[in-house]
Amino acid sequence: MIGASSIISFNIAGEGVVQKTSEDIVKEKLRFLLTTNKGEIPNNPGYGADLQHFIHLPMDDSLLVGLENTIRIEVALEMPYVIIKSVVVDRGITTQGILAFTLNYELAEGFEDSVQVVI
Repeated sequence: MIGASSIISFNIAGEGVVQKTSEDIVKEKLRFLLTTNKGEIPNNPGYGADLQHFIHLPMDDSLLVGLENTIRIEVALEMPYVIIKSVVVDRGITTQGILAFTLNYELAEGFEDSVQVVI
């Protein structure tokens, strides 16, 4: 069950057994979803948040709303067990052709965490 911390073991060739918590896996899945553009995944062309088009645009208030709405919609579609609390964009770095933000989220049973995403 997502939200209740559990340890999952993976046997990776050359590295032995690697253990990750369910929370770590959720964080990795969020980062992967938000950095993937639609059409990048074979046989799943609709997967991804497609956030690359926000790069190089002036980050005004209306664009911030659009970015947050896009993130909320894509996470709700792909990971409905994740409740987004806030999206905090690093406005200073967006002028350098980089989109960076912190996504604060909650899982079932009140577990809260954040993930930093850089595109």
